[in-house]
Amino acid sequence: MACKTRDKRDLLLRADTRLEQVRLYLRLAHDLKLLNLRQYEYAGCLVAEIGARLGDWMQRVGAQPRGGNDEPR
Repeated sequence: MACKTRDKRDLLLRADTRLEQVRLYLRLAHDLKLLNLRQYEYAGCLVAEIGARLGDWMQRVGAQPRGGNDEPR
């Protein structure tokens, strides 16, 4: 069981990293005028929803997001 949990953590951390890349690419596409504001907002909402679900899954298995804003100051 421990091995499965570690595998899930690793996969979720990789997914979190990839989602950050998607956010960066979306911003870049908007800055380069490849996406208009409406498209950017729509994609941003979808990415935010995915991020929320991913965050819930990570919390369930005890995986800490890398560089998240949830860290206390």
